[in-house]
Amino acid sequence: AVALANERPDARVIGSDISRLALKVAEFNAKKNKVKNIKFVLSNLLTYFWRRKIKFEVIVSNPPYVSEADWAKLDRPVKDFEPKKALVSGPTGLEIIEKLIKQAPGCLKPGGYLILEIGAGQEGKVPGFFSDIWQKVRVLSDYSGRPRLVIARKRS
Repeated sequence: AVALANERPDARVIGSDISRLALKVAEFNAKKNKVKNIKFVLSNLLTYFWRRKIKFEVIVSNPPYVSEADWAKLDRPVKDFEPKKALVSGPTGLEIIEKLIKQAPGCLKPGGYLILEIGAGQEGKVPGFFSDIWQKVRVLSDYSGRPRLVIARKRS
């Protein structure tokens, strides 16, 4: 969220996380980089915004997308640096992504976009979670050619 706010000083950005510690680190980074067009809220996915009927033009998320099996195979430095809750979604790695896709329509304006980071091998499954309320669902690759993002537009 801090990087997005820094790149788009004309935008109003809200960063959210379920972890208070993650929010404190993000607040520190925003201050350190003099990013002023951002605020932070504690939220389990989009619950905070849904309850307050807050609607966005764009929602960008890097949700946990690692499966339990893949977590067991991760290198020790990754496990030591990132809390498991920040990386692991559940047995398949898709559980939180699926919940987020279901919550997003209630927090997006008509024509708004949902942009999600996904993990290796998920590009064939994630587009199937989108209902007919969505259009233009597509997968984009990162600079190394790996499928990395799913972008979808809420119908107007």
